[in-house]
Amino acid sequence: MKEKRLMNIVPEVYERGAVFDGEFIVVEKTLKKDTAVGIHWHDYFELEIIVSGIEEVTYNNEKFIASRGNATLMSYCDFHALNHISDVVMINIRFFENSVGKEICDNLLSGIGKFNIKFDEDEIQKIIGCVNRIFEENEKKDKFYYQMSKSILNEIIIDVIRKSTKDSADSAPGTIQQAVNYIRKNFRYDISVESTAKHLKIAPNYFGSVFKKNIGVSFNDYVNTLRLKYACGLLENSDYSIKEIAYFSGFNSIEYFFFIFKKRLFTTPNAYRSTHSKKAKSRI
Repeated sequence: MKEKRLMNIVPEVYERGAVFDGEFIVVEKTLKKDTAVGIHWHDYFELEIIVSGIEEVTYNNEKFIASRGNATLMSYCDFHALNHISDVVMINIRFFENSVGKEICDNLLSGIGKFNIKFDEDEIQKIIGCVNRIFEENEKKDKFYYQMSKSILNEIIIDVIRKSTKDSADSAPGTIQQAVNYIRKNFRYDISVESTAKHLKIAPNYFGSVFKKNIGVSFNDYVNTLRLKYACGLLENSDYSIKEIAYFSGFNSIEYFFFIFKKRLFTTPNAYRSTHSKKAKSRI
């Protein structure tokens, strides 16, 4: 199982890299000018830190120009796209939940959509130093090199969390984490702000406000993102009809499914399937 997961997170091309037992990877890679990565998401955490160069980044509903020191951490529900204005040297770190401590993971999940930061020169030099230490540990493979590398990874992620929360308002991580867990388990069913708030035993209006404040997107946008990810997985790996996939993913209307799919992914479910399907036969 680890081998399959590892294949899913290792980039095809990179200059320097360290891969650790299928749990996390750290690589440095160069992305050429005028190349692009279309809008996408992952089933793992991904941290991208620009060492040099300029690129246009789409991060959920935000678009901005990024350069040295810019860092973006994507969770399961973050949409992401890149357009490289110049050659870009990037540190790319990909990891699963068990690669970081539980409290760190809970913080990442409760802050979905908010980890878009700019390190100053001293901070980026520290991050680069940490990455070089991981490369050195992986190359030498001294005793406990894996544990040491994992510790350095946690240090980097903590730096990202601290930087991203310096100017943020206080949050309610316990409530939000409970909400995220509940939504991830039930997004394929008929859930709403009201039903989730009832489950959490808090007022719906308060919950909706706190959820958006902490997650960065509305409850409905968050749920639709999970449903779209699930639908894309079915489009790629099954021969269910488009209508079946819509309902299996939690959409009560095929028309609304098409509307949200086109709005968020800039294509139709049919076109997505024809491009990404791993099945030779479909029942569209």
